[in-house]
Amino acid sequence: MTPKLQRFQSLGVAFYRGAVFCVLVYDVNSAKSFEDLNNWREEFLIQASPSDPENFPFIVIGNKINVDGGNSRVVLEKEARAWCASKGNIPYYETSAKEGTNV
Repeated sequence: MTPKLQRFQSLGVAFYRGAVFCVLVYDVNSAKSFEDLNNWREEFLIQASPSDPENFPFIVIGNKINVDGGNSRVVLEKEARAWCASKGNIPYYETSAKEGTNV
């Protein structure tokens, strides 16, 4: 388990209880944040214990598309969409919270 997951694990059950969907956000300029999506998804499913985990609704957001005019980007949209497709066609969006793009 990653240090970030360990830090927030104690909040898990109480925080996730009753959730009707889950938004997973990663930084398009960080391969590590993208790689951690699977861990966050699995941890959510463990902690939330939804009645139908295979069909629980997730949304994935690739954030920080504005950084360095897109030149710092390391996770391609195609790669993110392929990951989402492999997890049951999770909807995917790209945003820039800083610039208000797709927010």
